[in-house]
Amino acid sequence: MKIKLIYLAAGNSRRFNSQRMQNTEAENKLLYLLDEKPMFRYLFDRLVKVCQRHPEWEMIVVTQYPEIEHQVKALQENEQQGERFPVKTVISKDSYKGAAYSVKAGIRAAGDADAYAFFVADQPYFTEE
Repeated sequence: MKIKLIYLAAGNSRRFNSQRMQNTEAENKLLYLLDEKPMFRYLFDRLVKVCQRHPEWEMIVVTQYPEIEHQVKALQENEQQGERFPVKTVISKDSYKGAAYSVKAGIRAAGDADAYAFFVADQPYFTEE
């Protein structure tokens, strides 16, 4: 069964306390360093591992931020040879208008999936279980 995990990493961070932003140029909670790792990477890393265990699963990262796209592409390039890195990145220029635009971009990018599962990138403590 083809399952696409759509990872929504495009939020506008409107409610995030901008005074907490010490380590990034933009006020973007997804890039906020939490224990020296950007917030979006916590659940991202867990979902990559889940997809690696299921050959027909893939993660679609939807973002409006070039910084996130670049970090994901760098991870793809650095991944060990022979290890499947089932991640595709989609830039959604309309995501600033609201979450529905990110959802639509993710579904379009997912193509002919049998099922979709949606995750938001600002939940660093979301466990695999």
